[in-house]
Amino acid sequence: MRPPELINPPRLAQPSGFSYAVRTAGDLSVHIAGHTAMNPDGDIVGPGDLPAQFEQTLANLSETLQAAGAAPADIVRLRIYVTKRQQRGKVWKFAGEVKVDGALVAEAVVTAMLTDDE
Repeated sequence: MRPPELINPPRLAQPSGFSYAVRTAGDLSVHIAGHTAMNPDGDIVGPGDLPAQFEQTLANLSETLQAAGAAPADIVRLRIYVTKRQQRGKVWKFAGEVKVDGALVAEAVVTAMLTDDE
């Protein structure tokens, strides 16, 4: 059996302590984590601008999906973290930009803090 393949696209800021995605052997399953509004230089795009940050995060997610041989239509679960309860509605509006076919489990989690202040 092949070991899981770690996927960290070279056009994204390189992660520290985790991988953006892991592709398993056998039935293709890709587990993705840690996407933020970070540009390839490691800077947050659009400080204070939730739509700009969400757009960059989706671009990063798409880049990782492509590197894993997948597409947005392959997503089965989407979890979005926000720090303010009132951001949930805005985030769901932007999440509609993620085009998926079939079932999608989605949730917005309100948390006290994220890894980046923005």
